[in-house]
Amino acid sequence: SDPNVFRRGNLTHKLLEILPEIPLAKRRETARKMLSGYNDVPEDLKAQISDEVFTVLEHPNFAHIFAHGSRAEVSLAGSAKGLPEGLYLNAQIDRLCVTETEVIIVDYKSNRPPPTNPEDVSDLYLGQMAAYRELAREIYPGRAVSCALLWTDGPDLMVLPESLLDSALRKVAALPIS
Repeated sequence: SDPNVFRRGNLTHKLLEILPEIPLAKRRETARKMLSGYNDVPEDLKAQISDEVFTVLEHPNFAHIFAHGSRAEVSLAGSAKGLPEGLYLNAQIDRLCVTETEVIIVDYKSNRPPPTNPEDVSDLYLGQMAAYRELAREIYPGRAVSCALLWTDGPDLMVLPESLLDSALRKVAALPIS
């Protein structure tokens, strides 16, 4: 398997985590400095990673995800009504946006090629997001909670339909908890 695929996913992830906290005018310079530290990554790959990341950060449809009030790498922990009794989640969420009325949970995935249809997303990812949604509903009662996967190879922000998460949750709820 190609070590660069894993590397690429990792570095993309790291830049998406750090750059939104940096003022707009300094983001490209910061990305260049961060990537220049990885001597084992070929220059053309660094350029591709950088392009991909800025396509995401500067995409008008994603702006709210990286806006003020959103946070990177948020830990949510606890159990929730919709989850099996005795299941305690310790979730590390790539990006969380919380407003007065809604919560958006975003998980970054670097699968190549990414699925274009939510129905083709793996059950594992859907179950994970459905569980995060239950936890967020518990922590932020009265707010609408939505979940999205950000496929970095695209980039594509895929909002997961409620119905799909509901059925994934039923599968999770059927899991025996040891």
